[in-house]
Amino acid sequence: MKVELEFIGSVAGGTPKIIVSNRHENNDEHHLVQDGKFTITTAINFSPIDQLRIQFFDKVHIHDSEKDTFVELIKVVIDDINLQHHFYKGKYYPCYDENFYREFLPPDYYQPCSVFYHNGVFELDINTPIWKFLMDGYNA
Repeated sequence: MKVELEFIGSVAGGTPKIIVSNRHENNDEHHLVQDGKFTITTAINFSPIDQLRIQFFDKVHIHDSEKDTFVELIKVVIDDINLQHHFYKGKYYPCYDENFYREFLPPDYYQPCSVFYHNGVFELDINTPIWKFLMDGYNA
């Protein structure tokens, strides 16, 4: 299935990357995060019950920087069907720095979450066919 993801990125330093995959297949093809709006297009063989996974990694925190590195997911399109607000049902599991975690005790995941400030993984449960998944979501 064709997957198109639209992001707004901000890069303060380093070379942050994104990997797009599903629950059943690992993918090591990474995409560099860019400043401003950018799109990632890939093909994923989703199973009838699966997950869209977006891994954000290699973010480097720059102390006292006026700019932060992050990505904001603004659109998810699968097989030319815009998931619209349904992608807000996904969960973002950050990989916290140990010192940050001890000091602030942040949550284990964020939901809804479309802005990724920490390295981590976004997971959205989906079912195929996509059109039926969307229709069923309106009845839930």
